Amino acid sequence: MKRILVNATNLTGWGSAAIGLSLLPALAGAMPEDSFILLVPDEGAFRRQEYPANVRTRFLKRASGLRNDLARLGELLTGLPKIARRERADICFTLGDLSPLRLPCPHVLFVQQPLLAYSRREIGASAGWKPAKHLFMTAYFGLTVRGVSEMVVQTPVMAARLAERFRVDPRRIGVVLQPVPKHVEQGAGSRGLFPAIAACEKPVKLLFLAGCYPHKNHAILPGLARALRSRGLAGDVQIFTTLDEDQPPCRGLVERLSADSDVVTNLGRIPGPDVVPALRASSALFLPTLAESYGLIYLEALACERPVLTSDRDFARWMCRDLARYFDPRHPGSIADAIAAFRTSPGDPARFARLARERLGDFPRDWQDVAVQFRSILTRTLGMTVL
Repeated sequence: MKRILVNATNLTGWGSAAIGLSLLPALAGAMPEDSFILLVPDEGAFRRQEYPANVRTRFLKRASGLRNDLARLGELLTGLPKIARRERADICFTLGDLSPLRLPCPHVLFVQQPLLAYSRREIGASAGWKPAKHLFMTAYFGLTVRGVSEMVVQTPVMAARLAERFRVDPRRIGVVLQPVPKHVEQGAGSRGLFPAIAACEKPVKLLFLAGCYPHKNHAILPGLARALRSRGLAGDVQIFTTLDEDQPPCRGLVERLSADSDVVTNLGRIPGPDVVPALRASSALFLPTLAESYGLIYLEALACERPVLTSDRDFARWMCRDLARYFDPRHPGSIADAIAAFRTSPGDPARFARLARERLGDFPRDWQDVAVQFRSILTRTLGMTVL
C-alpha cells in the first residue's frame, strides 16, 4: 500500500474546484489498495463530497487577497513538506500549479493556470496578473518545476507552451483531457430552455458563459456594443453574460455594462443544471477569452450542438477546430464582423451536430477514464506496475 498525499487546497475557482470534486473520488476509487490523504479547501462542496474508504480528508481554510498569497507561500515553503514527512507520503500529487521547493517524496504537479503559459504581451497587462505577481509566479514556477517528477496539463497546446517557456523536457509533461460534465451529457438531449434567453426575440442570442476573471475579456463588451450599433446590428444581437453580482469585481463590471443594456444582458451566475437550458436557448456560445488552459465550456457547447464564436487563439483552435468561427478578441470590429457573418450564414445544424459528435469522441467518456490515466502517471512515477 502506498500513501498518496494530494494537495488540492488551491482549488478555489469554480472550474478548478469542479475538476477536483470529480477527479479525486474517481482517482481514489481507481486505486483502492492505496491510501489517500487529501488536503482540500474548507468549503461546503468539499465537505459534502463523499469519498471511498481509503481516503482521509483534511480541510484548510483560505483567506483572500494578499493574506491568501502569503499563506499559500508559507504552505509551499514549509507547510506541505512538513505534512509529507509527518504522513510518510510515498508521493505527492498537487492540483494547484505551484510546487514546494523541496519534498521528501516524488511529486506530480497538475497545472491548470493559463497565465503561466501566456505572456503579458499576449494577454494584455489589464487581463493578467499585476506585474509583481506575474514576475514572482513565473520565476517561482520556473525554479521549482525542474524538481517535479512529472507535470500534467489538459491539452497539447498547454504542454508545448510550458515546455518552451520554461525549458522543460516535453517527455516530463503528460496530457490528460477532461470529459463533458455529467450534468451536460445527461441534459444535452433535453428540450428545456432558459426562460430569460428564450424570451428574447432577437434572432442572434449569444451566451457569454464565463466568470468574472480579467482574461475572460468582459472588458471588450462596451467597445463591441458600439461596433454592433455602428453596423446596424444592435436590433438583431443580444449578448447574455453570467456575472455573479454578489462578488465585488463582478458588481462593478455589471454596473458599467448597464449602459449597454440594449445589447448586453447579465443573467447572474448560472448553476450547473441550468447550463444546458441556457445553451439550448442560445444561438451560439460566445467566448472572447484571451487565455485558457482547457476551455471546458467549448465541450459543453458541442455536446448541446451549439455553434461557437470565439478567439482566434491556439487553445481555441485545438479544442474547436472547424466547429467555431474565430475573431481577434482584442478588436471589437473583428468580433462584430464574425457576429455579422454568423447572423447572415449560421450554417447547417445537422452537419454541425454530426461533426460535434465526432469531435467529442476524441475526449474521455467520464472521470473514471480520466482517473485511470492519472493512476498510470502516479504509478509510473512511483516505479510501480500499472494494474
